Amino acid sequence: MPIVNSHFMYIEKLNPEYREVFKTVSEYVNSNNMDEMRTEETLSEVMDTFLAAQEAGKPVEKVVGKDLQKFCESLCSEKGVKTFLLGFIETLDFCFGIYTVLNLIDLISMIFDISDGEKINFFTYRSKTDLLPFLCGYIIFIIASYTAKYFRKKYMFTSIIKYKLISIFIFAFSLVFCFAFICFLLEDYNSENTYLWIGLLVSAVYLIFYRIITKDKRRFMKENCITFNEFLGISETFKNDMEEMEMKRFERLNKRNPKKGKPELTFEQFLDFEEKNCNNWDKKPPFYIALAMGFPVIVTVILRLMNGFEQTSDMWFFFFILLAVESLLMFGIYKAGKSGSNARMKWIEAKRKENQ
Repeated sequence: MPIVNSHFMYIEKLNPEYREVFKTVSEYVNSNNMDEMRTEETLSEVMDTFLAAQEAGKPVEKVVGKDLQKFCESLCSEKGVKTFLLGFIETLDFCFGIYTVLNLIDLISMIFDISDGEKINFFTYRSKTDLLPFLCGYIIFIIASYTAKYFRKKYMFTSIIKYKLISIFIFAFSLVFCFAFICFLLEDYNSENTYLWIGLLVSAVYLIFYRIITKDKRRFMKENCITFNEFLGISETFKNDMEEMEMKRFERLNKRNPKKGKPELTFEQFLDFEEKNCNNWDKKPPFYIALAMGFPVIVTVILRLMNGFEQTSDMWFFFFILLAVESLLMFGIYKAGKSGSNARMKWIEAKRKENQ
């Protein structure tokens, strides 16, 4: 997941007076069940305002006024139905993510059973996870959570000390009430679990719908994405290290070339040489993919020839686990190398601008 230039990165820059008020504002905004993008935009605007006012030496009351509740309400006054629905859909994402993973595990289990010679009809194969109770359980949590947020928002300014305890009590009460009500509805419910193909279809439809409806959120995250070095606040140190590393490389090449009968490189030639090496990185992905695929295949074949698997399903299970681990490892190595290559390209571009 990309690191996003978010308001939470700047909280420590606020003095205690502004920080306490911002925390209250943040709690109120998060209690309004808005979608993630709208919440982030709202709190980021408040953070920018607070930082500017703090730098100008203004007290926090000059910014929010005497009535903090009215200030918070004004931030969420144009919430609208769309942002509420998007917020609700985003809460379902976690639910359907778990449900999809459980169904994929059942699908892999079914494939293993088929590989062991069992005769299985895909359309009559039942998942180990029943959809209706699963959704009912999540609805219980949603109702309890939304109810607690409503009362927390309603009383957080009138009962500052107790509102958190009240919201916890309301959440627990709502949870118990909804659970008892759904248990009553499901008292006579009998099921042999949902057909696997229905579970996979429901997950696929939801995930496609979620991708479509949250395209603005992905665009927002991409536009506000920052580098890991910027997140850690060490970008200047990184630039200095890059400068030192590249200049030492330039010196080594010019010491080595005369020994091989080659002329010394000018600095511009060195920059061209480094740019060529960075561009060659675009040809690397097939190499890492080949490693990720080839190693598990070779190891699995060797173990198979040595009768290392009692059943065919054991072989496939071992292969997919090894493939997943190897792919993650190669992906991490490639991303680290790609990050270094991009940093070198930025250094090369900066040096060329200096020399113009």
